[in-house]
Amino acid sequence: MILRYWPSGVWASKLKAWQGLPCKRHSASAGQRSKARPACMSGSALSADSSLWEKVLQSYQRAQQKGAAYQTETSTQVLSDAGIGFVIRRAAALKDKPGGQKSRASTGGKPANPFLPYDEDLWVSHLSETHTLLLNKFNVVPHHLLVVTRQFEPQLDHLTLADLEATCQVLQAFPSGALAFFNRGEVSALHQLPFKSWFSHLSAGASGAEAHAAYEALLQASGLHSAPRDASYNLWLAEGLMLLALRSREACGPVAANTLGFAGTMLVKSDEQLQYLKDHGPMHVLESIGKAWD
Repeated sequence: MILRYWPSGVWASKLKAWQGLPCKRHSASAGQRSKARPACMSGSALSADSSLWEKVLQSYQRAQQKGAAYQTETSTQVLSDAGIGFVIRRAAALKDKPGGQKSRASTGGKPANPFLPYDEDLWVSHLSETHTLLLNKFNVVPHHLLVVTRQFEPQLDHLTLADLEATCQVLQAFPSGALAFFNRGEVSALHQLPFKSWFSHLSAGASGAEAHAAYEALLQASGLHSAPRDASYNLWLAEGLMLLALRSREACGPVAANTLGFAGTMLVKSDEQLQYLKDHGPMHVLESIGKAWD
């Protein structure tokens, strides 16, 4: 998934400053997919694609006018915890929305592809022979996009070079800061972070190949290459940075968080959830849903 958002300024500056600390830094030369996944068309860096951004704007306006996509109204406040300003969005309209259910084909118990066939009013553009770009039907911020594979691939698979090429292509089409994120697994959604996480610096306008090399380095450093297939993690990618955090559970108390929690923003649906964050702090939630250092 990709949306127009940059990690909390303090959060991002701390990541850039950490070196050799438990939030592992790995230099690299280098969403859900249908599996919606977070993709650049070759190994070379791409310039901003203004034509793709125009397609995003036109598609978003059309989808809103036709009622194919809906923007959820939210109120926003900032909670400071451990020197980090977390952006908390409250969406009361989502309080009674049922949780998603795993899709199954009507026969054989095989997984169904939630993105195929896709709603034509949500389609933006094909990115390559393997990936296409869709609008998120229910969005909290405008221009929330989904980079999805054109053929079904299991959500538990790691990202591929083609995934990150398509993601980089879309990131670089945004006129200003955008963030891509990937929730992998069933439960995915200081001087050191209190949970297992690793990050890599990327060059400006990083290519898909560079991003994929950094991603592979994070998988290696975190032990995910040899971990059980159902191991969960969150990954986000923005200009200059990539972060991977391991997950142990979906929620802490009444508050659930996805990858955006690890980028400094959380969505709550009730006063109870908001009060829990005020009482315990967003970092406590991340520490609880992540995995502690040994």
